[in-house]
Amino acid sequence: KKSPELLPTRSNIEARIKQIVEKCRRQDTILIALTGHGLQFTGNKDAFFCPIDARPFASETKTLVSVSGIYEELEKSFAGVKVILVDACRNDPDPGRGRGLDADSAPPPPKGVAALFSCSAGQRAFEHDEFQHGIFFHHVLEGLGGEAANRDGNVTFDSLSAYVRGEVPKSMQRLLPGQEQFPNLKADLVGVPPVLATINVAKISEPSPAASDKPKMQKPTPAKPPTGTQPGLAIAPFDAATARKHQEAWARYMGTEVEITNSIGMKLTLIPPGEFMMGSEKPEARSDEKPVHPVRLTKPFFLGTTEVTRREWELLMGPSPWGGPIFPKGKEEFANLRKEFLGGPTEFVKERENYPINLVSHDDVVEFCRRLSEKEGKEYRLPTEAEWENACRAGTNSSYYFGDTESDLDKYAWHLKNAGVLGIGGEYAHQVGLKKANQFGLFDMHGNLSEWCSDWYDEEYYSKFHQENPQGASSGLHRVSRGGSWKSDPKHCRTAHRDRFMPSEEFRELGFRLALVP
Repeated sequence: KKSPELLPTRSNIEARIKQIVEKCRRQDTILIALTGHGLQFTGNKDAFFCPIDARPFASETKTLVSVSGIYEELEKSFAGVKVILVDACRNDPDPGRGRGLDADSAPPPPKGVAALFSCSAGQRAFEHDEFQHGIFFHHVLEGLGGEAANRDGNVTFDSLSAYVRGEVPKSMQRLLPGQEQFPNLKADLVGVPPVLATINVAKISEPSPAASDKPKMQKPTPAKPPTGTQPGLAIAPFDAATARKHQEAWARYMGTEVEITNSIGMKLTLIPPGEFMMGSEKPEARSDEKPVHPVRLTKPFFLGTTEVTRREWELLMGPSPWGGPIFPKGKEEFANLRKEFLGGPTEFVKERENYPINLVSHDDVVEFCRRLSEKEGKEYRLPTEAEWENACRAGTNSSYYFGDTESDLDKYAWHLKNAGVLGIGGEYAHQVGLKKANQFGLFDMHGNLSEWCSDWYDEEYYSKFHQENPQGASSGLHRVSRGGSWKSDPKHCRTAHRDRFMPSEEFRELGFRLALVP
Protein backbone atom coordinates (compact mmCIF):
# COMPACT_ATOMS: atom_id res chain seq x y z
CA LYS A 1 0.00 0.00 0.00
CA LYS A 2 1.32 3.41 -1.02
CA SER A 3 1.99 6.01 1.63
CA PRO A 4 -0.43 8.98 1.41
CA GLU A 5 2.25 11.41 0.21
CA LEU A 6 2.91 9.23 -2.86
CA LEU A 7 -0.69 9.13 -4.05
CA PRO A 8 -1.29 11.21 -7.22
CA THR A 9 -3.66 13.69 -5.61
CA ARG A 10 -3.80 17.32 -6.72
CA SER A 11 -2.08 18.60 -3.60
CA ASN A 12 0.70 15.99 -3.79
CA ILE A 13 1.33 16.64 -7.49
CA GLU A 14 1.48 20.41 -7.10
CA ALA A 15 3.60 20.22 -3.94
CA ARG A 16 6.10 17.87 -5.57
CA ILE A 17 6.42 20.06 -8.68
CA LYS A 18 6.97 23.13 -6.52
CA GLN A 19 9.59 21.30 -4.46
CA ILE A 20 11.52 20.20 -7.55
CA VAL A 21 11.32 23.62 -9.19
CA GLU A 22 12.79 25.33 -6.13
CA LYS A 23 15.79 22.97 -5.98
CA CYS A 24 16.83 23.03 -9.64
CA ARG A 25 19.79 25.00 -10.94
CA ARG A 26 21.10 25.86 -14.41
CA GLN A 27 22.79 22.50 -14.94
CA ASP A 28 19.61 20.56 -14.06
CA THR A 29 16.82 19.10 -16.17
CA ILE A 30 13.15 19.07 -15.19
CA LEU A 31 11.00 16.50 -16.96
CA ILE A 32 7.35 16.30 -15.90
CA ALA A 33 5.20 13.48 -17.26
CA LEU A 34 1.41 13.47 -16.96
CA THR A 35 -0.62 10.43 -17.94
CA GLY A 36 -4.34 9.93 -17.44
CA HIS A 37 -7.38 12.08 -18.19
CA GLY A 38 -7.15 15.63 -19.48
CA LEU A 39 -9.92 18.19 -19.88
CA GLN A 40 -10.60 21.61 -21.30
CA PHE A 41 -13.91 23.34 -20.71
CA THR A 42 -15.85 25.64 -23.01
CA GLY A 43 -15.06 29.27 -22.25
CA ASN A 44 -11.92 28.42 -20.29
CA LYS A 45 -8.58 28.84 -22.07
CA ASP A 46 -6.74 26.73 -19.53
CA ALA A 47 -6.37 22.95 -19.73
CA PHE A 48 -6.51 20.52 -16.84
CA PHE A 49 -5.16 17.14 -15.78
CA CYS A 50 -7.27 14.89 -13.54
CA PRO A 51 -5.62 13.58 -10.34
CA ILE A 52 -7.22 10.68 -8.49
CA ASP A 53 -9.23 13.00 -6.25
CA ALA A 54 -10.58 15.13 -9.11
CA ARG A 55 -14.17 16.20 -9.58
CA PRO A 56 -14.09 16.71 -13.36
CA PHE A 57 -16.69 19.44 -13.73
CA ALA A 58 -16.34 22.99 -15.03
CA SER A 59 -17.40 24.30 -11.63
CA GLU A 60 -14.77 22.20 -9.83
CA THR A 61 -11.54 23.21 -11.59
CA LYS A 62 -9.85 23.76 -8.21
CA THR A 63 -9.81 19.97 -7.84
CA LEU A 64 -7.84 19.62 -11.10
CA VAL A 65 -4.18 20.22 -11.95
CA SER A 66 -3.88 23.29 -14.16
CA VAL A 67 -1.52 23.02 -17.14
CA SER A 68 -1.05 26.80 -17.06
CA GLY A 69 -0.14 26.45 -13.39
CA ILE A 70 2.57 23.93 -14.24
CA TYR A 71 3.88 26.27 -16.93
CA GLU A 72 4.04 29.09 -14.37
CA GLU A 73 6.05 26.94 -11.97
CA LEU A 74 8.44 25.93 -14.74
CA GLU A 75 8.93 29.57 -15.71
CA LYS A 76 10.12 30.26 -12.16
CA SER A 77 12.74 27.52 -12.31
CA PHE A 78 16.43 28.15 -12.99
CA ALA A 79 16.73 24.70 -14.62
CA GLY A 80 18.49 24.71 -17.97
CA VAL A 81 16.10 22.17 -19.51
CA LYS A 82 12.34 22.19 -18.85
CA VAL A 83 10.20 19.55 -20.55
CA ILE A 84 6.63 18.37 -20.04
CA LEU A 85 5.22 15.17 -21.57
CA VAL A 86 1.42 14.90 -21.64
CA ASP A 87 -0.51 11.71 -22.32
CA ALA A 88 -3.94 12.97 -21.32
CA CYS A 89 -6.30 12.55 -24.26
CA ARG A 90 -8.27 9.52 -23.23
CA ASN A 91 -12.05 9.24 -23.03
CA ASP A 92 -13.62 12.17 -21.23
CA PRO A 93 -14.81 10.99 -17.78
CA ASP A 94 -17.69 13.46 -18.05
CA PRO A 95 -18.88 13.39 -21.69
CA GLY A 96 -20.58 16.55 -22.85
CA ARG A 97 -18.95 18.82 -20.27
CA GLY A 98 -15.40 18.88 -21.57
CA ARG A 99 -13.03 17.48 -24.14
CA GLY A 100 -9.73 15.63 -24.09
CA LEU A 101 -6.47 17.52 -23.74
CA ASP A 102 -4.29 17.83 -26.85
CA ALA A 103 -1.56 20.19 -28.02
CA ASP A 104 -3.92 22.30 -30.08
CA SER A 105 -6.44 22.91 -27.30
CA ALA A 106 -3.92 23.32 -24.48
CA PRO A 107 -2.35 26.72 -23.77
CA PRO A 108 1.05 27.20 -25.45
CA PRO A 109 4.13 26.66 -23.28
CA PRO A 110 6.13 29.74 -22.25
CA LYS A 111 9.56 30.51 -23.64
CA GLY A 112 12.15 27.97 -22.61
CA VAL A 113 9.62 25.17 -22.02
CA ALA A 114 9.03 22.26 -24.39
CA ALA A 115 5.82 20.23 -24.36
CA LEU A 116 5.18 16.98 -26.21
CA PHE A 117 1.56 15.81 -26.29
CA SER A 118 0.48 12.26 -27.06
CA CYS A 119 -1.91 13.17 -29.88
CA SER A 120 -3.26 15.89 -32.13
CA ALA A 121 -6.59 17.73 -32.19
CA GLY A 122 -9.64 15.49 -32.48
CA GLN A 123 -7.70 12.35 -31.54
CA ARG A 124 -7.45 10.25 -28.41
CA ALA A 125 -4.43 8.49 -26.98
CA PHE A 126 -4.51 4.70 -26.98
CA GLU A 127 -3.25 1.92 -24.76
CA HIS A 128 -2.55 -1.64 -25.83
CA ASP A 129 -2.12 -4.90 -23.94
CA GLU A 130 1.23 -5.52 -25.67
CA PHE A 131 2.72 -2.52 -23.87
CA GLN A 132 0.67 -2.66 -20.63
CA HIS A 133 0.29 1.13 -20.81
CA GLY A 134 -0.07 3.98 -23.29
CA ILE A 135 1.51 3.60 -26.73
CA PHE A 136 2.89 7.13 -26.43
CA PHE A 137 4.76 6.55 -23.17
CA HIS A 138 5.97 3.15 -24.33
CA HIS A 139 7.95 4.90 -27.04
CA VAL A 140 8.97 7.75 -24.72
CA LEU A 141 10.57 5.19 -22.40
CA GLU A 142 12.19 3.40 -25.34
CA GLY A 143 13.62 6.69 -26.53
CA LEU A 144 14.99 7.71 -23.14
CA GLY A 145 16.44 4.22 -22.78
CA GLY A 146 18.63 4.74 -25.81
CA GLU A 147 16.54 4.16 -28.93
CA ALA A 148 16.42 7.92 -29.57
CA ALA A 149 20.13 8.52 -29.01
CA ASN A 150 21.95 10.58 -31.62
CA ARG A 151 25.41 9.93 -33.04
CA ASP A 152 27.02 11.30 -29.88
CA GLY A 153 25.11 8.88 -27.65
CA ASN A 154 22.86 11.65 -26.31
CA VAL A 155 19.08 11.65 -26.16
CA THR A 156 18.14 15.26 -26.84
CA PHE A 157 14.66 16.70 -26.74
CA ASP A 158 14.78 16.93 -30.55
CA SER A 159 15.85 13.31 -31.02
CA LEU A 160 13.33 12.05 -28.45
CA SER A 161 10.41 13.95 -29.97
CA ALA A 162 11.44 12.86 -33.47
CA TYR A 163 11.64 9.23 -32.35
CA VAL A 164 8.28 9.25 -30.54
CA ARG A 165 6.52 11.12 -33.34
CA GLY A 166 7.81 8.58 -35.82
CA GLU A 167 7.20 5.38 -33.85
CA VAL A 168 3.71 6.01 -32.42
CA PRO A 169 1.99 6.13 -35.86
CA LYS A 170 3.80 2.92 -36.85
CA SER A 171 2.60 1.12 -33.72
CA MET A 172 -0.91 2.37 -34.42
CA GLN A 173 -0.79 0.94 -37.93
CA ARG A 174 0.44 -2.39 -36.58
CA LEU A 175 -1.71 -2.74 -33.45
CA LEU A 176 -4.81 -0.67 -34.15
CA PRO A 177 -5.24 -0.36 -37.92
CA GLY A 178 -7.77 2.27 -38.87
CA GLN A 179 -7.04 4.42 -35.81
CA GLU A 180 -4.76 7.45 -35.88
CA GLN A 181 -2.58 9.00 -33.19
CA PHE A 182 0.05 11.60 -34.03
CA PRO A 183 2.01 13.07 -31.10
CA ASN A 184 2.19 16.85 -31.30
CA LEU A 185 5.05 19.12 -30.32
CA LYS A 186 4.70 22.56 -28.74
CA ALA A 187 7.99 24.18 -27.82
CA ASP A 188 9.64 27.57 -27.49
CA LEU A 189 13.26 26.57 -27.15
CA VAL A 190 16.32 28.41 -28.37
CA GLY A 191 19.89 27.31 -28.89
CA VAL A 192 21.30 23.78 -28.95
CA PRO A 193 18.73 20.97 -28.41
CA PRO A 194 18.86 20.08 -24.70
CA VAL A 195 20.27 16.71 -23.66
CA LEU A 196 17.83 14.59 -21.64
CA ALA A 197 19.98 11.48 -21.24
CA THR A 198 23.44 10.19 -22.10
CA ILE A 199 23.65 6.58 -23.22
CA ASN A 200 26.84 4.82 -22.14
CA VAL A 201 25.69 1.29 -22.84
CA ALA A 202 23.82 -0.33 -25.70
CA LYS A 203 20.63 -0.63 -23.67
CA ILE A 204 19.73 0.72 -20.26
CA SER A 205 17.28 -2.10 -19.64
CA GLU A 206 16.11 -5.21 -21.40
CA PRO A 207 12.81 -4.89 -23.29
CA SER A 208 9.74 -6.64 -21.98
CA PRO A 209 8.97 -10.00 -23.61
CA ALA A 210 5.87 -8.49 -25.19
CA ALA A 211 7.93 -5.84 -26.94
CA SER A 212 11.00 -7.90 -27.77
CA ASP A 213 9.86 -8.78 -31.28
CA LYS A 214 9.04 -5.20 -32.22
CA PRO A 215 11.43 -3.64 -34.75
CA LYS A 216 13.63 -1.11 -33.00
CA MET A 217 14.93 2.21 -34.22
CA GLN A 218 18.58 1.85 -35.21
CA LYS A 219 20.82 4.42 -33.60
CA PRO A 220 23.35 5.87 -36.05
CA THR A 221 26.86 4.53 -35.70
CA PRO A 222 29.61 7.15 -35.85
CA ALA A 223 31.66 6.87 -39.04
CA LYS A 224 34.86 4.87 -38.69
CA PRO A 225 37.85 4.62 -41.03
CA PRO A 226 37.36 1.81 -43.57
CA THR A 227 38.89 -1.47 -42.48
CA GLY A 228 39.84 -4.62 -44.33
CA THR A 229 39.59 -5.20 -48.06
CA GLN A 230 37.27 -2.90 -49.97
CA PRO A 231 34.23 -4.82 -51.28
CA GLY A 232 33.60 -5.01 -55.01
CA LEU A 233 31.02 -3.00 -56.92
CA ALA A 234 27.43 -4.20 -56.99
CA ILE A 235 27.17 -4.96 -60.70
CA ALA A 236 23.61 -5.40 -61.96
CA PRO A 237 21.69 -7.55 -62.46
CA PHE A 238 21.45 -9.16 -59.02
CA ASP A 239 18.66 -10.44 -56.77
CA ALA A 240 17.40 -9.25 -53.36
CA ALA A 241 19.68 -11.59 -51.38
CA THR A 242 22.73 -10.36 -53.28
CA ALA A 243 21.62 -6.75 -52.82
CA ARG A 244 21.60 -7.26 -49.07
CA LYS A 245 25.01 -8.94 -49.13
CA HIS A 246 26.48 -5.96 -50.96
CA GLN A 247 24.95 -3.57 -48.41
CA GLU A 248 26.22 -5.57 -45.45
CA ALA A 249 29.72 -5.94 -46.91
CA TRP A 250 30.04 -2.19 -47.43
CA ALA A 251 28.57 -1.47 -43.99
CA ARG A 252 31.21 -3.69 -42.35
CA TYR A 253 33.97 -2.06 -44.38
CA MET A 254 32.77 1.43 -43.44
CA GLY A 255 32.18 0.56 -39.78
CA THR A 256 28.50 1.50 -39.89
CA GLU A 257 25.06 -0.13 -40.27
CA VAL A 258 22.93 -0.74 -43.35
CA GLU A 259 20.07 1.27 -41.83
CA ILE A 260 20.72 4.33 -39.66
CA THR A 261 18.59 7.06 -38.08
CA ASN A 262 19.77 10.64 -37.81
CA SER A 263 19.17 13.36 -35.22
CA ILE A 264 15.68 14.29 -36.48
CA GLY A 265 14.46 10.70 -36.75
CA MET A 266 15.06 10.39 -40.50
CA LYS A 267 15.89 6.84 -41.53
CA LEU A 268 18.50 6.29 -44.22
CA THR A 269 19.66 3.15 -46.03
CA LEU A 270 23.15 2.37 -47.29
CA ILE A 271 23.40 2.16 -51.09
CA PRO A 272 26.57 0.36 -52.24
CA PRO A 273 28.57 1.61 -55.24
CA GLY A 274 27.91 -0.30 -58.42
CA GLU A 275 27.32 -0.51 -62.14
CA PHE A 276 23.98 -0.61 -63.94
CA MET A 277 22.35 0.15 -67.28
CA MET A 278 20.58 3.52 -67.12
CA GLY A 279 17.55 4.42 -69.23
CA SER A 280 15.06 2.37 -71.22
CA GLU A 281 14.47 1.21 -74.78
CA LYS A 282 11.06 -0.31 -74.03
CA PRO A 283 8.09 0.69 -76.23
CA GLU A 284 6.65 3.00 -73.56
CA ALA A 285 9.97 4.82 -73.03
CA ARG A 286 10.18 8.48 -73.96
CA SER A 287 12.97 9.93 -76.08
CA ASP A 288 14.78 11.43 -73.07
CA GLU A 289 15.19 7.93 -71.58
CA LYS A 290 17.35 6.84 -74.54
CA PRO A 291 19.86 5.50 -75.26
CA VAL A 292 20.36 2.92 -72.55
CA HIS A 293 23.93 3.40 -71.34
CA PRO A 294 26.26 1.96 -68.68
CA VAL A 295 26.87 3.97 -65.50
CA ARG A 296 29.41 3.33 -62.76
CA LEU A 297 28.95 4.84 -59.30
CA THR A 298 32.17 4.52 -57.32
CA LYS A 299 31.15 5.80 -53.89
CA PRO A 300 28.66 4.43 -51.33
CA PHE A 301 26.09 6.78 -49.85
CA PHE A 302 23.02 6.72 -47.65
CA LEU A 303 19.60 7.47 -49.15
CA GLY A 304 16.38 8.25 -47.30
CA THR A 305 14.46 5.04 -46.65
CA THR A 306 11.30 7.03 -47.35
CA GLU A 307 10.48 10.46 -48.68
CA VAL A 308 11.09 13.27 -46.19
CA THR A 309 8.04 13.61 -43.94
CA ARG A 310 6.18 16.66 -42.70
CA ARG A 311 7.45 15.94 -39.18
CA GLU A 312 11.08 15.94 -40.33
CA TRP A 313 10.56 19.10 -42.36
CA GLU A 314 8.91 21.00 -39.52
CA LEU A 315 11.67 20.10 -37.05
CA LEU A 316 14.09 22.15 -39.17
CA MET A 317 11.98 24.52 -41.24
CA GLY A 318 8.98 25.34 -39.07
CA PRO A 319 5.32 25.08 -40.17
CA SER A 320 4.21 23.41 -43.38
CA PRO A 321 5.13 25.34 -46.53
CA TRP A 322 1.88 27.17 -47.11
CA GLY A 323 2.41 30.77 -48.05
CA GLY A 324 5.13 30.25 -50.66
CA PRO A 325 5.06 31.78 -54.15
CA ILE A 326 2.32 29.43 -55.34
CA PHE A 327 -0.14 30.08 -52.48
CA PRO A 328 1.14 33.24 -50.75
CA LYS A 329 -2.02 33.65 -48.68
CA GLY A 330 -1.77 30.18 -47.21
CA LYS A 331 -3.74 26.97 -47.35
CA GLU A 332 -7.10 28.78 -47.36
CA GLU A 333 -6.22 30.21 -50.77
CA PHE A 334 -5.24 26.73 -51.94
CA ALA A 335 -8.56 25.30 -50.74
CA ASN A 336 -10.56 28.07 -52.43
CA LEU A 337 -8.77 27.59 -55.74
CA ARG A 338 -9.27 23.85 -55.49
CA LYS A 339 -12.99 24.31 -54.97
CA GLU A 340 -13.32 26.90 -57.74
CA PHE A 341 -11.51 24.97 -60.45
CA LEU A 342 -12.21 21.39 -59.44
CA GLY A 343 -15.70 21.79 -58.04
CA GLY A 344 -15.24 19.67 -54.96
CA PRO A 345 -13.53 19.10 -51.63
CA THR A 346 -10.75 16.94 -53.10
CA GLU A 347 -7.99 16.68 -50.51
CA PHE A 348 -4.57 17.09 -52.09
CA VAL A 349 -2.55 17.50 -48.89
CA LYS A 350 -2.62 15.59 -45.62
CA GLU A 351 -1.13 17.71 -42.83
CA ARG A 352 -0.03 14.82 -40.64
CA GLU A 353 3.45 14.04 -39.45
CA ASN A 354 4.07 10.72 -41.19
CA TYR A 355 2.93 12.00 -44.56
CA PRO A 356 5.58 13.15 -47.04
CA ILE A 357 6.26 16.85 -47.36
CA ASN A 358 5.13 18.37 -50.66
CA LEU A 359 4.63 21.89 -52.05
CA VAL A 360 8.36 22.53 -51.57
CA SER A 361 10.57 24.01 -54.28
CA HIS A 362 14.04 22.82 -55.23
CA ASP A 363 15.34 26.00 -53.60
CA ASP A 364 13.49 25.14 -50.37
CA VAL A 365 15.02 21.67 -50.38
CA VAL A 366 18.55 23.03 -50.82
CA GLU A 367 17.99 25.17 -47.71
CA PHE A 368 16.69 22.12 -45.81
CA CYS A 369 19.89 20.26 -46.76
CA ARG A 370 22.02 23.18 -45.61
CA ARG A 371 20.34 23.36 -42.21
CA LEU A 372 20.52 19.63 -41.59
CA SER A 373 24.17 19.50 -42.71
CA GLU A 374 25.00 22.36 -40.35
CA LYS A 375 23.10 20.74 -37.48
CA GLU A 376 24.92 17.40 -37.76
CA GLY A 377 28.26 18.37 -39.28
CA LYS A 378 27.56 15.98 -42.16
CA GLU A 379 26.93 16.49 -45.88
CA TYR A 380 23.27 16.09 -46.82
CA ARG A 381 22.20 16.72 -50.40
CA LEU A 382 19.77 15.61 -53.06
CA PRO A 383 20.75 12.44 -54.94
CA THR A 384 21.90 12.73 -58.52
CA GLU A 385 19.62 11.33 -61.17
CA ALA A 386 21.98 8.38 -61.66
CA GLU A 387 22.17 7.67 -57.92
CA TRP A 388 18.38 7.76 -57.72
CA GLU A 389 17.86 5.34 -60.62
CA ASN A 390 20.51 2.92 -59.37
CA ALA A 391 18.94 2.93 -55.90
CA CYS A 392 15.48 2.38 -57.36
CA ARG A 393 16.57 -0.43 -59.67
CA ALA A 394 18.39 -2.24 -56.85
CA GLY A 395 19.95 -4.70 -59.28
CA THR A 396 17.06 -4.98 -61.74
CA ASN A 397 16.80 -4.15 -65.45
CA SER A 398 13.00 -4.28 -65.62
CA SER A 399 10.44 -1.47 -65.98
CA TYR A 400 9.81 -1.53 -62.23
CA TYR A 401 11.98 -2.95 -59.47
CA PHE A 402 9.46 -5.79 -59.06
CA GLY A 403 9.33 -6.69 -62.78
CA ASP A 404 7.48 -5.60 -65.91
CA THR A 405 3.89 -6.41 -64.88
CA GLU A 406 2.07 -3.10 -64.51
CA SER A 407 -0.89 -4.70 -62.71
CA ASP A 408 1.40 -5.49 -59.74
CA LEU A 409 2.13 -1.80 -59.16
CA ASP A 410 -0.62 -1.45 -56.51
CA LYS A 411 1.47 -3.53 -54.11
CA TYR A 412 4.43 -1.16 -54.39
CA ALA A 413 3.16 2.35 -55.07
CA TRP A 414 0.42 4.96 -54.71
CA HIS A 415 -0.41 6.12 -58.24
CA LEU A 416 -3.24 7.49 -60.39
CA LYS A 417 -5.31 4.31 -60.34
CA ASN A 418 -5.26 3.68 -56.59
CA ALA A 419 -4.74 7.15 -55.10
CA GLY A 420 -5.51 9.67 -57.86
CA VAL A 421 -8.71 10.74 -59.57
CA LEU A 422 -9.25 7.20 -60.86
CA GLY A 423 -8.57 5.50 -57.54
CA ILE A 424 -10.31 4.87 -54.25
CA GLY A 425 -7.37 5.75 -52.01
CA GLY A 426 -7.96 9.50 -51.85
CA GLU A 427 -6.43 12.24 -53.97
CA TYR A 428 -3.32 12.92 -51.93
CA ALA A 429 0.05 11.49 -50.99
CA HIS A 430 -0.31 8.76 -48.38
CA GLN A 431 1.72 7.92 -45.29
CA VAL A 432 5.24 6.87 -46.16
CA GLY A 433 6.30 3.24 -46.07
CA LEU A 434 2.89 1.59 -46.47
CA LYS A 435 3.72 -0.22 -49.71
CA LYS A 436 6.36 -2.89 -50.35
CA ALA A 437 10.01 -1.86 -50.38
CA ASN A 438 12.54 -2.61 -53.10
CA GLN A 439 15.53 -4.93 -52.86
CA PHE A 440 17.62 -2.26 -51.09
CA GLY A 441 14.83 -1.62 -48.55
CA LEU A 442 13.61 1.71 -50.00
CA PHE A 443 9.92 2.61 -49.97
CA ASP A 444 7.74 4.64 -52.36
CA MET A 445 10.30 4.90 -55.17
CA HIS A 446 7.61 4.25 -57.81
CA GLY A 447 4.87 6.45 -56.40
CA ASN A 448 3.39 8.63 -53.66
CA LEU A 449 5.47 11.72 -54.57
CA SER A 450 7.78 12.45 -57.46
CA GLU A 451 11.18 13.40 -56.04
CA TRP A 452 13.59 16.25 -56.70
CA CYS A 453 17.12 15.31 -57.84
CA SER A 454 20.19 17.53 -57.94
CA ASP A 455 20.72 17.49 -61.73
CA TRP A 456 19.83 20.14 -64.26
CA TYR A 457 17.54 18.60 -66.88
CA ASP A 458 18.80 18.04 -70.43
CA GLU A 459 16.56 16.08 -72.77
CA GLU A 460 19.58 14.84 -74.74
CA TYR A 461 21.90 14.23 -71.80
CA TYR A 462 21.87 10.45 -72.23
CA SER A 463 23.45 10.79 -75.69
CA LYS A 464 26.42 12.69 -74.20
CA PHE A 465 26.61 11.07 -70.79
CA HIS A 466 29.54 10.63 -68.44
CA GLN A 467 29.89 6.95 -67.58
CA GLU A 468 31.38 7.42 -64.10
CA ASN A 469 29.53 9.34 -61.35
CA PRO A 470 27.48 11.51 -63.75
CA GLN A 471 26.29 14.82 -62.30
CA GLY A 472 23.88 15.84 -65.05
CA ALA A 473 23.95 18.88 -67.32
CA SER A 474 26.07 21.85 -66.24
CA SER A 475 23.15 24.28 -66.48
CA GLY A 476 19.53 24.53 -67.54
CA LEU A 477 16.07 25.91 -66.83
CA HIS A 478 14.64 22.88 -65.01
CA ARG A 479 15.76 20.47 -62.30
CA VAL A 480 15.19 16.74 -62.68
CA SER A 481 12.54 14.85 -60.73
CA ARG A 482 12.30 11.07 -60.63
CA GLY A 483 9.70 8.51 -59.62
CA GLY A 484 5.94 8.53 -60.02
CA SER A 485 3.43 10.21 -57.74
CA TRP A 486 -0.11 9.65 -56.50
CA LYS A 487 -1.39 11.34 -59.68
CA SER A 488 0.92 9.57 -62.16
CA ASP A 489 -0.18 7.12 -64.80
CA PRO A 490 1.55 3.76 -64.14
CA LYS A 491 3.77 4.17 -67.21
CA HIS A 492 5.16 7.33 -65.61
CA CYS A 493 6.00 5.39 -62.44
CA ARG A 494 8.63 3.31 -64.25
CA THR A 495 12.19 3.33 -62.92
CA ALA A 496 13.60 5.04 -66.03
CA HIS A 497 10.94 7.76 -66.36
CA ARG A 498 12.29 11.32 -66.21
CA ASP A 499 10.50 14.57 -65.44
CA ARG A 500 11.50 18.16 -64.70
CA PHE A 501 10.32 21.31 -62.94
CA MET A 502 11.51 24.87 -62.53
CA PRO A 503 13.60 25.14 -59.32
CA SER A 504 11.14 27.64 -57.83
CA GLU A 505 8.04 25.56 -58.56
CA GLU A 506 6.00 23.84 -55.84
CA PHE A 507 3.54 21.08 -56.60
CA ARG A 508 1.29 18.85 -54.54
CA GLU A 509 2.73 15.75 -56.23
CA LEU A 510 6.39 16.71 -55.73
CA GLY A 511 8.61 15.99 -52.70
CA PHE A 512 12.10 14.62 -52.05
CA ARG A 513 14.36 12.22 -50.18
CA LEU A 514 17.89 12.99 -49.06
CA ALA A 515 21.31 11.52 -49.71
CA LEU A 516 23.94 11.50 -46.96
CA VAL A 517 27.65 11.37 -47.76
CA PRO A 518 29.31 8.95 -45.27
